[in-house]
Amino acid sequence: MKYILYNLRNFCKMEPLLFVLIMLCVISSAIILHFSYGLYQNYHVIIVEKENEMNELVIEIVDPERVTKQKYEDALLSLSDDMNDAVIMYLVQPKIEPIASMNLENGWGYMEVRFTIRNHAVAPCEIFHENLENYGSLMKGRYFTPEEEENGDLVALLGGDAGCTGSCTDFLTIENNTEAHLVQIGDRAFRVVGEQKLTCIPIIPFNALYPDTPLYHNLLITKERPFTKSEYEEICSVFSAQFGDAIVIPELDLTETEDVYYYRTILLIAAAISVLAAANYAIIYQYMLEKRNKEITIFRMCGCRKSQAISIFLGECLLMIIPAYVFAALIYAKILLPQLAAMFPYMEGSYSPAVYLIIFFIYIGITLTVLAVMISRQIHRKTLLDCKRG
Repeated sequence: MKYILYNLRNFCKMEPLLFVLIMLCVISSAIILHFSYGLYQNYHVIIVEKENEMNELVIEIVDPERVTKQKYEDALLSLSDDMNDAVIMYLVQPKIEPIASMNLENGWGYMEVRFTIRNHAVAPCEIFHENLENYGSLMKGRYFTPEEEENGDLVALLGGDAGCTGSCTDFLTIENNTEAHLVQIGDRAFRVVGEQKLTCIPIIPFNALYPDTPLYHNLLITKERPFTKSEYEEICSVFSAQFGDAIVIPELDLTETEDVYYYRTILLIAAAISVLAAANYAIIYQYMLEKRNKEITIFRMCGCRKSQAISIFLGECLLMIIPAYVFAALIYAKILLPQLAAMFPYMEGSYSPAVYLIIFFIYIGITLTVLAVMISRQIHRKTLLDCKRG
């Protein structure tokens, strides 16, 4: 160690310009290395949307005459395919007489129509169908087919006793003939395809409603997963443009958080820049070794093994590199990084003590590897025969 320190002191005195050049090479490469990593991370930030705990959105209808079946369908078809695919149930409450009046008199609740949007078309509500099947609520027959839902066929599931007194079905005109089992809903006859006991009121396809049928009370949108900020904003944008103040959309507490997306790039970036920095350093140090050929010759003539000579020169390199690198890292972290944060908002958060250590060890490891190869080749050129020849 004393010999290494002695060599460095002599080197500083004899070659001050070369010493300064080596220090600048290490400092600049270290700063560039840290900046490149931070810059890359700044442009690879994922905005992670915080999810609301609720997976249902209940939109209040203030003016039913302005919220009709056709307008609601147009609004839903204006949503993105991803949004509609994420929704497992749209539920509306249409006003159809005489069912609407009988509901108020007997407390059966309101007529409910459930559906989804798939491939830009109205489709059956599969989650409701599954619930009817799984809980034994589908007493007879079957649920609507995709074709019946999309085409708006006049088919119906009769309502059974769902914990209420009597049934809406008892007050509807039902016809039984050899061709079909029909129920009169409004001014049209619907073919009965099944019976269910989940509600007291018959269920019909959404597209079986008249286009100008008013929708009452609420528009219910149900997802399998909670709503995200972008989904909520999309619904607000489309529905506000379609219905204006005829509806009231509740506010959801949805904020954004930021996560740095690492991609494992810390290793790739550090390795790539370290190779370039090590190559620059090696070129400068090779020039220094060329001027120390006499010293290498003496080492070999005195019996110094090749590995020992390499260790001495690598030790000199480490004593120059480590202080310069630490100095550069401190300048970057304490002075440059706070200034850069104003231009690159996600850069500062991508650093941690662990990141600094990983970058340091990658830089040192690659630099020493390149230098060891270069020094080994330089010493190998000074064979013992060359030494004897003077």
